[in-house]
Amino acid sequence: MPLAPGEEQPMSVRPIVTVAGSVALAAVLVAGASYLWSRHRPHVIEAVSEIHATPAEVWQVLAANDRYPEWNPSIIRSDGRFEVGGHVTNTVRFGDGTMTFTPEILAVEPGRELRWVGRTYLPLVADGEHGFVLEEVRPGVTRLVQREEFTGVIVPFASGLLAGMDQEFADLNDALARRVEAVRGSAVAGG
Repeated sequence: MPLAPGEEQPMSVRPIVTVAGSVALAAVLVAGASYLWSRHRPHVIEAVSEIHATPAEVWQVLAANDRYPEWNPSIIRSDGRFEVGGHVTNTVRFGDGTMTFTPEILAVEPGRELRWVGRTYLPLVADGEHGFVLEEVRPGVTRLVQREEFTGVIVPFASGLLAGMDQEFADLNDALARRVEAVRGSAVAGG
């Protein structure tokens, strides 16, 4: 139908829908590719140290999460019990502030391993599986491996947020060693 003089062509909705659909599809594809990339190449942070104590002595301090405020420079509060399938509420130092999260406990093997997974509010956006593994390397000396694997859609783009965590892990390992050795020393002195 011909337009009358001064009449404008009505705008078609089809190009807008096509563009919006294309943008949504591209976002889904990028998110999916990002997630798959992070599953095959997670961002891993690891700190390894030796503590002059038995795995049982290290475990005694590590498992007493109600005492974390007394010695832990990273997890400044932890409420709940370490039970497989359960949850604890951890408050950690994060930049100039704090962040609270509620990880699910995946492994509790006294004297051997403590592991949990923390997730963001939206599934698959960012997950961190954090663990402490204890291994006696010689009598009275325990190797502590603290490790976290980050996966999720935003992980490939979050290197700036994760920068510096290597040092935080090392600091936590050092603080745990000092605490274990102090507890061990007080037990020896008192017993």
